[in-house]
Amino acid sequence: MTIEHAEFVKRNLFARIDRPAGLNLVRKDWRAPIRQYVQAMPRAFIEMELGAFSVRYHPNATNPELRTMLLDAIFKDESLLVSFAKAHPIAPDVVKASEYWSVSEYMATKLRTLGEAVEDVGDLHVWGRCATDLPIEQDPAIQLIRRQAIKG
Repeated sequence: MTIEHAEFVKRNLFARIDRPAGLNLVRKDWRAPIRQYVQAMPRAFIEMELGAFSVRYHPNATNPELRTMLLDAIFKDESLLVSFAKAHPIAPDVVKASEYWSVSEYMATKLRTLGEAVEDVGDLHVWGRCATDLPIEQDPAIQLIRRQAIKG
């Protein structure tokens, strides 16, 4: 981990905390169900959805290539992902938080835009972390937010 990354984490992730009483955070994970849905779509429907996303493709593209293009378009933005899921018979996987972290207001806002489970408890911003198989510094959400902050 670089010094810049360590400083970013220290500034925005204050402390791991005990779960506040009565707070059970869950994150809706749309990615796996959407991936499964797109894998089962016939080519004509994939082409129609690519058109809706204004994605150009070569007519000789293979079905796997078209599926990848569609998933890339859907996963580009969390709001597109949820809109796509709601327009189709797709239900999210519900992932229960297994760690709770006190985070800065900046981090709480960024985590919310990624679809992470964040709740305000008084003046405290609580993030329900679901990806606990990695150290906090390597959490995919934290790394993505940090990369976005560096890009400006």
